[in-house]
Parts: sequence; structure tokens; C-alpha cells
Amino acid sequence: MKNYILNIDTSNDFFSVALSIDNQCIDEIKSTENQRQAEQLTPCIKHILDRQNLVFAQLKAIAISRGPGSYTGLRIGTSVAKGICFAQNIPLIGIDTLQILTQGLLDRQTETLTPQHQLCPLIDARRMEVFAAVYDHEGKEKKKVYSQIFDSQFVENAQNEPLTNIYFGSGAGKLKPLLAHTKHIFVEQNCLWANHMITLANQKYIDKDFENLAYFEPLYAKNFFLETKK
Repeated sequence: MKNYILNIDTSNDFFSVALSIDNQCIDEIKSTENQRQAEQLTPCIKHILDRQNLVFAQLKAIAISRGPGSYTGLRIGTSVAKGICFAQNIPLIGIDTLQILTQGLLDRQTETLTPQHQLCPLIDARRMEVFAAVYDHEGKEKKKVYSQIFDSQFVENAQNEPLTNIYFGSGAGKLKPLLAHTKHIFVEQNCLWANHMITLANQKYIDKDFENLAYFEPLYAKNFFLETKK
């Protein structure tokens, strides 16, 4: 029997959906229309299932980005995922958004990473604040999600960091000018898509590492507002 897992990311301004079997992505949709989750997410999910001649009852689990991220986006994704899980009596898998970002970088990395590299995903919060985490060159967590303000002390510590940090994510852009003349590396491409959830979600499914469906709440970080229709 095939283990179909639906992966959903609504943690930022855009959203994406990927359907997987084990560690293989068999279909995906990436929306680049800003803040359209509320009206487009459910139709996109149905469209993917229709393209693969599947029905909701054939899904084995739903995986979602659990945050941090935008309040409204995470709330929409959680509501849709919970609704499907309750209706089909299947488990919910939650994955930290910063871990998805890191997996996305590892999936796209063409150069060899060494123990001298440190992976630092950053999600924009507000002003000079970000939500951050730290992973080693293989993607193993070294420091859990935390809030960071780019003050003079942070910049000084980063300048004296013996390892080479690789900064990426929506918050990396406002840090780059502060560390422009250092050895640290900044990656600009978007690594936050649902297809990068697949390996992480499959392992959690194997380990039966599921969320409590009744009490699960995402980790909110910042507000963002839906478009007002004209």
C-alpha cells in the first residue's frame, strides 16, 4: 500500500503544496501570488489529487509547516490540514519552518559543506528582528528557534565567529549589509517550498511522530494581512 503524504507550507507570503510517496515528490503546486492562501489553498489541494487520480481517503497523513511565520498564513494552513485530518482520521505532522528552510538549502546545495560551515536560517519578524535557528553542515540542530535582534553585540559576535555561517531565508537580506565584509555567506534563493518537507515528513511518519490533532497550534511570529478585494 502506498503511503501518500500531503505536504503544505503556508508560513510566508506565498504557499506551496507537494504530494509525496515515501521520499519521492510526485506532484506539486507553488503559488507566487502574494497572500492568496485563503482562496487558493483548498482548490490547489483538490487539483493535485485530481491530477493523480486520488481521493482524500487515500492520504496517510498531512504535513504542515508549524512556524514561525505569518499569523494568517499559518492559521489558514493549520485549519485546512486539521479539517482533512479530522475528516479522514489520519495523523497531522508538524515541521518547524526553519528546519524546512534548512532542508531546502541542503537539497539545493551544489558545493560540499564541511564541519566549518554552520547553517543559519532567518525568518523576517519586524524591524531588525528575525526568528532564527542554527544547524550544523549536515542539518542537525545545534540551537532551537529563538528571536534575534541585529544589534551591535550580535554583529560583533558574528564577526568573531570562528565558523563560516551560511545565512538564508527572508530575514537574511537585512543582515547582509551588516556583515558585508566578513567570511560569512548569504544565499538569496527561496528555499521554503513544500517539496523540501518531504524527507522530514516521511521520517516523522515512520517514527509515528504526530501532533495532538485537538490541541495543536502553530508557532506564530508576525502578523500579515490578507488582500482586500477591490
